[in-house]
Amino acid sequence: MNERIVTLDCLAKKGLKVLVRIPDIQTWQKIIEADPTIPRSFLQLRRLGQSIFGAKVRRRLRPLRPVRPIRGVVTRLFEECGESLYYRFFAGLGNPFLTTEQQALIEADIDDATPAFENSVETDHFILRWTNESDHAADNIADATIINETAEYLETAWERYNTVFVRAPYVPAGSTKIEVLFQDISGYGVASPPDGPIQFDAENWVNKPGIRQPTSAHELFHKLQYAFGYRTTHLAESYDEGGNYKWFSEGTASWSEVFVWQRVSGAYKVDGLFSNPDLNLYNASYLALPFWIFFQTRQQDSPEDNPLISFLQEYERTGDERASAATVIDQDWPPNNVYGQLYQGHRLLGQPYHDLSHKILVHV
Repeated sequence: MNERIVTLDCLAKKGLKVLVRIPDIQTWQKIIEADPTIPRSFLQLRRLGQSIFGAKVRRRLRPLRPVRPIRGVVTRLFEECGESLYYRFFAGLGNPFLTTEQQALIEADIDDATPAFENSVETDHFILRWTNESDHAADNIADATIINETAEYLETAWERYNTVFVRAPYVPAGSTKIEVLFQDISGYGVASPPDGPIQFDAENWVNKPGIRQPTSAHELFHKLQYAFGYRTTHLAESYDEGGNYKWFSEGTASWSEVFVWQRVSGAYKVDGLFSNPDLNLYNASYLALPFWIFFQTRQQDSPEDNPLISFLQEYERTGDERASAATVIDQDWPPNNVYGQLYQGHRLLGQPYHDLSHKILVHV
């Protein structure tokens, strides 16, 4: 693939460093075919960007509790993590047909909503930046101990991932450390695009200290997914506009919260699957957490074995998350064993959860 890389210079001066990869036309066509939700025109892209970054819009998706699917009906989940939304925006910004003037207008929209990060803390693997001088109060963090605490959480997760998966989380091209920003964003955090920082929502970070450990692990796990080719080598197949790859991307990132800290940022990730037994795994997103706990426990040959490594290695080789899970399952268990009920057409996990929920509960 031929591509050129654009740096958003105005944002970089503030401390928001994002590289935009602009592919050749043929690759661009493959990208938008794989995910029909990526904006294809300047107007679509600018509207999406203004809905994410616009200082006057500032959409704040913070209900008192997440919106869950109800039995028989799949409704939109509260998106704690903005991975897919930000990916679609920055993928659209890589449209090779955009003019320099159009790119500049969109960057100006982002710049208008981005504070200057006058404070920073540097650790072995991260540079954390925050502000307490923004005109927009929700950007500000006055207590620096919150930042230092988060730095420790990130370093703990980094060490765990690097040791267990024998792979460091993805560091943006041209950098030696992952940058972490605190400002007003939708949800709790975001780690997309791969060649950008991790971002945490400043207001939630101050008001909800219980989310700091699990969300730090969650967003850093997305960077580990990128190190295994997700969004960096392989396109994320959307399958439909519901973004049905999230059972993998958000499900395993939610699994990492338990893996590192034995806690989750929201109880719905643990009990939501059992409250909605007709929910198909491919629509489960964050709620797929119990499946991945079951997968790890059932596939584990010894306390030191981590089947998620085999899964990610197979995904790195094939770029197909569904087939990769089926392959790893087949390595240890025949289709007529415990997973046999789930094999449908694609050989994997096509049925609602009520068939397997009693078995998963044993392992959660």
